[in-house]
Amino acid sequence: MPPDAATIPAYRRKELAYEVIVLLLGIPFLLMLAACADGDEALFAPWGQVSPILLSLAGGYLLLVVGGFLVPAWRGSSPGHLTRSVLSLAFVPIYILMFSVHKGLALTGFAWSYLASQCLLRASSAESAEEDYEGLAFSVSVLVMAGTLAAALLDTGYGLLFGMVGQVAAWLFAVLAVAALTILRTPAVPSRALGTIEHLLTGLGLVCLTQPEWRDAALPIFAARLALTVLRGWERRYGFDSLWRHLTERPTHLLVLSFAAVILVGTLILTLPVATSHHVGLSPLDALFTSTSATCVTGLIVVDTGSAFSLFGQLVVLALIQIGGLGIMTISIFAALALGRRVGLRSEFAVGEMIGEQRNRMARRLLYFIVLVTAVIELAGAVALAYGFRQYQGYGLGKAAYYGLFHSISAFCNAGFALFADSFVGLANVPFFPLVLSALITLGGLGFGVLYTLFRLPGSRRANYGPHVKLVLVTSVVLTVGGTVFFLIAERSHSLAGLSLRDSLVNAWFQSVTARTAGFNTVDLTQFSAASNLLMNLLMFIGAAPGSTGGGVKVTTIAVLFLLVRSVLRGHERVNAFGRCIEPATVVKSTVLICLSALAVTVSAMVLLVTQHISTVDLLFETVSAFGTVGLSRGATGQLDALGKLVIVGLMFIGRVGPLTLLVMMRPRRGSSIEYPAARVMVG
Repeated sequence: MPPDAATIPAYRRKELAYEVIVLLLGIPFLLMLAACADGDEALFAPWGQVSPILLSLAGGYLLLVVGGFLVPAWRGSSPGHLTRSVLSLAFVPIYILMFSVHKGLALTGFAWSYLASQCLLRASSAESAEEDYEGLAFSVSVLVMAGTLAAALLDTGYGLLFGMVGQVAAWLFAVLAVAALTILRTPAVPSRALGTIEHLLTGLGLVCLTQPEWRDAALPIFAARLALTVLRGWERRYGFDSLWRHLTERPTHLLVLSFAAVILVGTLILTLPVATSHHVGLSPLDALFTSTSATCVTGLIVVDTGSAFSLFGQLVVLALIQIGGLGIMTISIFAALALGRRVGLRSEFAVGEMIGEQRNRMARRLLYFIVLVTAVIELAGAVALAYGFRQYQGYGLGKAAYYGLFHSISAFCNAGFALFADSFVGLANVPFFPLVLSALITLGGLGFGVLYTLFRLPGSRRANYGPHVKLVLVTSVVLTVGGTVFFLIAERSHSLAGLSLRDSLVNAWFQSVTARTAGFNTVDLTQFSAASNLLMNLLMFIGAAPGSTGGGVKVTTIAVLFLLVRSVLRGHERVNAFGRCIEPATVVKSTVLICLSALAVTVSAMVLLVTQHISTVDLLFETVSAFGTVGLSRGATGQLDALGKLVIVGLMFIGRVGPLTLLVMMRPRRGSSIEYPAARVMVG
């Protein structure tokens, strides 16, 4: 006779119910993946079918769950650790066999087994704790949401759920997941009016299942419903403040991890068939390369953006460019402020670290300014470029507006992605486009702090043209004008040959501007002279200003290094600029940044030179372009093998977040307190 149910604690009965749900959901999850695998007839059968052997294994697993888990639980005894281990990892051997057939599906199965084991194999000391019930409920919520999202991607994203078995398994999984969280009323599901949206999505998903023409929308709706459930569960159990504090505690870590997270999400989306024009999806490596290039606002491409991607894929690339240009933290905190959420000093400090502003009060003002000026400049650029496309290319209104918006965002964010296979080479004879694009590139590359100062009224008392602003402006003008004059002289008989004096001047100006992290080109870079190639490498390495959408070591870094050399030659002990003394820490930081950047470029170039059968000039150009997040190429990108692409991906990431940022992130939190005696070392 089983003991009286009342003697079993209520929280313990619910824990056992959740554990059973996790085990039972493993069956449709396995069948769903197996229906997508095209392997051995004896195990998986052709696409859309599941072999009787696998169905028998699933049935046997169901009996094990009933006999080894439900019966002991009904009798009041807790299933042992060995039983949980066997049941949570029972399907791992099948996923191992599936790995040789379809690696992606096998890895998905491994991930499910791991997450399921984390729910079932909890520490024994916590199993008897009543408060651990909410933790288990939240873990189950995350697990079923992830599984439903995987089903939605397989079905509507990749189109892999062929046949009745796969479809039924996916729908059954989603319905069971939603029903379990709704009926058992986990802490992740509000019990009152706050759960109205979740219940509406559940009903809508069930309605879609009854309509054959709407069934493709059922799984995404269920996935959205469960994602909302998990979000509300996090808020109930931990509170959003804990997540907010965790995100803003270490701005350096946040900067690196946020870019990495956006890149991974972009990679996943770009592998979807709907993202490409041929509806086959990019390979994972090409998707990673493209996502990194867009998020790091570089512009190097392995596939043509205009022809390889569908409209959806192009919009994804554009979104990655915008997120990468402004920074995920900037966008997140602005959204919080727009929703009326209070942002503390820690959050303002995090934003200040990312946009180069150390004063917290200024950081908040600058945050509003960043979003406003970005919207205004990009919209103005889109209107101007749309006019140009209609006037000079004869595009229709819709196409001209889209092309104008895409290239305006790409130019202001210094990304260099173009919808034309040859960038803007075909429009070299139309000065309108190089001039508009160079204006957008220049504004995006000055830095938001500089723009904030420049957009004040010249006579305003609050205007403060300090050394930073002056260094950015003076160095940018010197580099741009100097580069223009040099290109005009050196390329008159090379890449600028055949152009009029007016067009030569405009294109020389444009190449000098775009070389500092923009990535567009109006002339054939393979026709450049050796001297121009060297200057291009220098300009790409220097890059734009701090706190801007561009990359490189930054113009102020080069300016400080130049001032340091000047001070040493004049015998001065301190570095001065515009009547101010630059802090010694800034001078040291600039020197270290130059050294680390040169080391990153040198090591990457050596690896590429050893592994790639491409000319030295082209590889060096590609390496510097990737580090400076420029995106200009002499044609080496398409010739890279898998290792070469991964090297460029890593270099683009380092160039965007900064080698010094990575170094600070990796260093220990506590430094050594040991002080050593001074020593003389001969140098020079």
